[in-house]
Amino acid sequence: MELSSEQLKYKLQSNEKFMVYIYGRFDACCLHPIPIIDRVENKLRESNSPVNVYKYDLNSDGHDDITLTLIRSLGVRNMPTLLFFAEGKLMDKEIIYMKENEILAKANKL
Repeated sequence: MELSSEQLKYKLQSNEKFMVYIYGRFDACCLHPIPIIDRVENKLRESNSPVNVYKYDLNSDGHDDITLTLIRSLGVRNMPTLLFFAEGKLMDKEIIYMKENEILAKANKL
């Protein structure tokens, strides 16, 4: 699911277990992992995992300076980046090029 800026801010304040893929739709290296993220999302859903998968496009029309500041405060300096959250805390961060099974393993540890 693609998040808007407001939805991202809300998710970051929630106790939900989730991962969010931070990318830019105009950057080819950011688009390459999207099918992997989508497969991970499907596998987590099929296994009834409590972990949700989201995407946030830094090039979306809805982003603002507050959201960009928030993302930077989470240590996102490069794209694409995959962030893992549980109970309102950042648990892990990867500058992505990870294999599908590696992403699933991290998601299942949340």
